[in-house]
Amino acid sequence: MATFPVLKVEIAFVSNPLDTAPTWTDVTQYVRHANGVDITRGRSDPWSHFTAGRLTLTFSNRDRRFDSLYSAGPYFGNLKPGKQIRVTCTWSAVTYDLFRGFVGTWPQEFSNAGKDATVTVDCYDGLEWAAGTTLSSEPYGTALSGQVRLRQADTSRWDDAADTYEPDQIGVAQVGPSMVPGITGSQSVIFTGSNWYDLNKGFTPAVNGLSGNADNALSFWITTTATTGPLITGLTTSSTTGTQVTLVSGKIQWFGGDGGANTSTSLSSKIINDGRPHFVVIQAENNNAIWPSIYIDGYLDSLVSNSSTGAGVGGGNFVYVVGSDSLRSARLPSTILANTSLQDVAAFGTSHYTAAQILSLYQLGLGYAAESSATRFTRYLDDAGWPATWRDVTTTPAATVNTLVYNNQQLITSLQELESSEQGRIFVSKSGNFTLHARYFNQDVTRGNTSQATFTDDGTAFSYRDFGYTQDDTDVRNDVTVTNTVGSSRSTDSTSITANRRRSETVNTILSTVDQRQAMAAGLVVQWKDATVRVKDFLVAIPSNWATFLNLEIGDRITVKQTPMGVGTQFSKDLIIDSISWRITADFWEMRIAAAPVTPNGLNWFVLDTSALDGADVLGY
Repeated sequence: MATFPVLKVEIAFVSNPLDTAPTWTDVTQYVRHANGVDITRGRSDPWSHFTAGRLTLTFSNRDRRFDSLYSAGPYFGNLKPGKQIRVTCTWSAVTYDLFRGFVGTWPQEFSNAGKDATVTVDCYDGLEWAAGTTLSSEPYGTALSGQVRLRQADTSRWDDAADTYEPDQIGVAQVGPSMVPGITGSQSVIFTGSNWYDLNKGFTPAVNGLSGNADNALSFWITTTATTGPLITGLTTSSTTGTQVTLVSGKIQWFGGDGGANTSTSLSSKIINDGRPHFVVIQAENNNAIWPSIYIDGYLDSLVSNSSTGAGVGGGNFVYVVGSDSLRSARLPSTILANTSLQDVAAFGTSHYTAAQILSLYQLGLGYAAESSATRFTRYLDDAGWPATWRDVTTTPAATVNTLVYNNQQLITSLQELESSEQGRIFVSKSGNFTLHARYFNQDVTRGNTSQATFTDDGTAFSYRDFGYTQDDTDVRNDVTVTNTVGSSRSTDSTSITANRRRSETVNTILSTVDQRQAMAAGLVVQWKDATVRVKDFLVAIPSNWATFLNLEIGDRITVKQTPMGVGTQFSKDLIIDSISWRITADFWEMRIAAAPVTPNGLNWFVLDTSALDGADVLGY
């Protein structure tokens, strides 16, 4: 009689869905094994995205312990959708994960004329959670989190980000859309020459405005066609000393003065009154005594013109007024800026940005962040609130991505877009971890480049109970178009099109460069232009070595062998696991594996000035 591992089913009734150290309750004794425990995880083919893993099992509910309406039940009040569930098994004192995810529903079912009660739960893993999760936050706003800044605008007010301070509004406000696609959490404020905002009510408590003699910074987005006029001005509460940011001849100027003969002026070299959005940062760095540094659109303006009279003035003042001139005794319409919009005016006075942070903020505002697929994977999961301890992230990503505009996009959509860009795998492991495999996982990583198990009909390794293979055009792709946000690249193979008919595929990515896009299109055609042997999903027989068997995971390389009808030579092929399914009852355990061909044509790399490569050369992507 076959010996099976010991199955265990646990539910975290009293813990929240994303608790990383939940309190587990063992409910194995209530599992109706006759109904079976069914687990399915994976995808249908290498060109498809991974779908949510599923677990289905039936609990006996004769004592109503799984009934959410039964107040005397041991789990009453905690029979809620989203509770964590895990299925494990033990073999030779070692525990192996089979599934970890969340309970979807607790349906009450009655049969045998009401003499039997069961609950069949459908459970899902993190990919289903991702399908119901929206990336609603804004990377730019997150990067500025904690800084004092004006964000929330409408026709009657312009509040700071935390909604704790409302500056005085003078004149009728006009509010416009965000200047740039990467900023979705705020609106722009339009200045008409008759409106401004007085911030002298504690907008920057204990935070000085721009000061030339201490580390601090002032940043804002601006769109203007004005030539001259005040943008942001500051004044100390006890003297006439003040600072001012203005437009002079369409350029950004910083001015510091003490009301007398001592002044300092810095004038940028770049003209910004072209009606396009610009990101401006003015900051004192490393105790620069007089002049601040000015950054325009992410980069330091090294051609700034600095001048001073008398001893010069570094500043040390509160940000005071936006859209007018607080250094003058009367605020007349002629001194107020018009034809200008400002957005996200931010100030902090105990530190300053690094050059890298300034460039990053500029790119985030534009909806752009050039980073590896692994960094983006982490960014997405961080934004969605998925625990950091529930992730397995590749350390060798191949793709560099850029576009970063959420627009309330579902997390699953963003992850699938990223998966296409990396040409790797994004799935949830049997232990419940969001997993990113790099493009060359099956060449660089042991589990991908070395067979983890062999399945054969000759009795020398694991056996199978059914087996089949085919050679057709299921996986053939001889016309591939790869897109990113700026365009598309197409690659074809005429010989394959003639032999196999046209087999087209469009891969939508967020790759950061045209070179990556072109190389991917060419590389995919070379890899998939020819028909290859595809092994049908197969049912594995009861193994003699459960440890190896239970260790298998999506992405693992395996070997299958067969001598059809004992005729001819043995068929042997390496495959990559695309899906794993379990059917477990009291009497038997069944595992079904679906696997895809290893990159059919291998990876041929184009090397300059050499003909050492055998076969077609293609630029490695």
